[in-house]
Amino acid sequence: MAANRLGVRSVTFYTLVGIGGIWVSFFYSGIHPSIAGILLSFTIPATYRLDRKQFINRMSGLVSRLKQTKTIDTRFNTHREDQLLHGIRSAGDKARTPLQ
Repeated sequence: MAANRLGVRSVTFYTLVGIGGIWVSFFYSGIHPSIAGILLSFTIPATYRLDRKQFINRMSGLVSRLKQTKTIDTRFNTHREDQLLHGIRSAGDKARTPLQ
């Protein structure tokens, strides 16, 4: 719950904490481990960082800037193209909730 409040949205983090920490603890304490999964699911963020309108606006801007870049070689991206593609991936990650 503290990680959720701190804004941690990494699925990997919640997987490691859930399996490596909570599940193992429940298993060795004698409590059925599936209860750990249920309790963990209540702590994983279920809110978007970008709502639909914000996501569409951000994507429109990124795609239009990507269209304006001049490609030197069709086999490799330029540094600017890589930055824009990273921004597109980041926007997609922020438009999905970790709980999904």
